[in-house]
Amino acid sequence: MNSKILNQEIYERCVNSPDFAYWVGVVQSDGYFKVQHVQSINRKRYFVVLGVGKKSLSMQDKFRNITQKIFGLKGCLFKLTDKKGFLRYDYKFGCKNLLKLFCKLKIDFKQVHPPDWILKNSALFGSYLAGVIDGDGDVRIKRPKYPQCCIRVHSRRRLFKLEESIKNFLKCGVSSITREKQNVFVGNTFNSRGCVTEFSLSSKNITFFREFVIRYIAINHKKELLERYIMKRRVATGI
Repeated sequence: MNSKILNQEIYERCVNSPDFAYWVGVVQSDGYFKVQHVQSINRKRYFVVLGVGKKSLSMQDKFRNITQKIFGLKGCLFKLTDKKGFLRYDYKFGCKNLLKLFCKLKIDFKQVHPPDWILKNSALFGSYLAGVIDGDGDVRIKRPKYPQCCIRVHSRRRLFKLEESIKNFLKCGVSSITREKQNVFVGNTFNSRGCVTEFSLSSKNITFFREFVIRYIAINHKKELLERYIMKRRVATGI
């Protein structure tokens, strides 16, 4: 089959697939694009890499399965210990033949920035948001007496397009806070700066979350916390 026809088929499959929208959310939040120069043959090699800790293996498994289903690529798994002594699981696959496709899909591998095709309907954005929450998000319940479920996304810089997309789809306010903290590594102290994007579940968006987000979340403790909160809200309010 002509490679142009094949790439067009893959492109159409991608832009209409909630699974692939989830894949984009994961790779933008917790993955990265790597270029490796092989001096012995004077060539460049291109990879997509997703490295996780043990608690996020279910997300990595889902990411791997989608990669194989969409692109027909198995990739490789590596188990290693990082500089801080933590066990890490890396998955990577070569993507030289996908570079033009990634460009056409407008995937930004450096930050959480939803491509426009993901914003065309609720199913795509919901699954994308699930990928972001699995990758760089956390779920917490505030105010035990009158519980409120807050979702935070951690990043190096402010995520303007994600903020606007959440406002449009979830009909809620979004806060963005820049924070600095001290870190100690091998006896050295240094400051790091990051941004936290936060929003809450409410009667305005709980149905959206139940229908389009939770079903795609792969990390169990995040999914279960959201399901328990929504179930309690449904019982309390009858929604």
